[in-house]
Amino acid sequence: MAGIGFRLQKLLEGDTYTDVFRAYVYASIISAGPLIFTVAAIALIGVVSRENLTLQEQDILRGLIVYVFAFSLIGVGMVQLVATRYVADRMFLRDDMSLVPSFLSVIEFVFIFQAIVALIALSFSQFSLPMALTVYILYLFVCGIWLSMIFLSAAYSYKSIVWSFVTGCCVSFVAAFFWGKYSGLMGYLLGFTLGQGLTFLLLCIRVFVEFGYYHAFDFNFIKYFFRYPALFGIGVFYYWGIWIDKFVFWFSDVGRELDPILYLAPQYDAPIFVAYLTILPAMSYFLMKMETQFFVRYQKYFAGIISRLPLEGVRRLKIDMIDNLRDSFQKVILLQGIVSLMALWAVPWIIKIVHLNSLQIGVLRIGILGAFLQGLLLILMNIYFYFEFYREALWVSIVFFLLNGILTLLSIKIGLAAYGYGYTGACFLSLIFAYLLLDSRLKDLEYWTFMTQPIYRPRLQLEAEQSK
Repeated sequence: MAGIGFRLQKLLEGDTYTDVFRAYVYASIISAGPLIFTVAAIALIGVVSRENLTLQEQDILRGLIVYVFAFSLIGVGMVQLVATRYVADRMFLRDDMSLVPSFLSVIEFVFIFQAIVALIALSFSQFSLPMALTVYILYLFVCGIWLSMIFLSAAYSYKSIVWSFVTGCCVSFVAAFFWGKYSGLMGYLLGFTLGQGLTFLLLCIRVFVEFGYYHAFDFNFIKYFFRYPALFGIGVFYYWGIWIDKFVFWFSDVGRELDPILYLAPQYDAPIFVAYLTILPAMSYFLMKMETQFFVRYQKYFAGIISRLPLEGVRRLKIDMIDNLRDSFQKVILLQGIVSLMALWAVPWIIKIVHLNSLQIGVLRIGILGAFLQGLLLILMNIYFYFEFYREALWVSIVFFLLNGILTLLSIKIGLAAYGYGYTGACFLSLIFAYLLLDSRLKDLEYWTFMTQPIYRPRLQLEAEQSK
């Protein structure tokens, strides 16, 4: 995302506050577009559907959308980091001709697997055939959106990405509003699906426009599952870690069964999803400021090694890079800390706006703190990837997954007053572990740089290795 970050910084150079505001809005949507517009669409559809749907039907609609996004993110997560690494390598080799073929291959690979999984899951449901088919199509559309964003992280036209999400969200709302009035639950679901399908189509078109179409498929990315197995493991454990607390609640005594395959825990789910939205400033700042500043120093450090600077010169570049990283991380903590404190202060008003009940106030408050910590954890994970500390990132992901599951289970046993503390505690402990592990690796960065990875290989040699 650093490339998009550099382009967004041009807006910050404008003379008006409008330019700054636009830059942060664009950054928020690009870094968390599916999350923002899913929550927005669910909220808007929930408001307009109250007169036409029963409480049970409203829960089913929200539950289906949440399940689609949860399982699509988990499923795509197994491929996401591997595909991202493959795309990065192709771009380093300036092999732009392989990007669209790789995109089509990844889409086909994931769709075949996910289509089978979704078909098996829906076979156990009691939904009508039209509704099950709509959920099935929606699931594949959302999988496609996640995959498209892997390739569009290298796009030049960030505005087209933003407008793809805005357009899709508007269509979801308008179509759901009109069809829902006449067709009830099925109409609302179909309208939402139409908007997500449009978003996926627009993102696909953007991929073709950005990179061009030269030939059909390129399945060489599959080799990267064997070359970088840790990336596959990170994708599995980290994304399961994000959702494990919800699954624990859904299938506990607190959860409600809406269908043989559909469980929800509204007392916990709604405030946690609202809390996620509060970390958008941190994600925006990371995309536009922290990552771009770090990337410049990161390049200087490795350029110094490749140009065979003396060890003392390499260490000076390392110190400058680490100092900038720490300074930027502190600024993120300060910025997001202020936003989270304001959100905590505004909880009584937020509860009224999103129509939560008074029993969910405590969950929302602790969820805001947990989301703050998870945002910082995600930033550290991105830094791990820059230095190819894949095994370390895998350990962090495993720790996060285990802690979130175990501590959430304990919080349920304690009772309502402890809801959300398991998730927040897992984020806090995982963040401390990730920070200490990264700090230890950066102190000995020269060793890890020289001893664990080849620093310089001629482009032709790298191309030969990639083609094996």
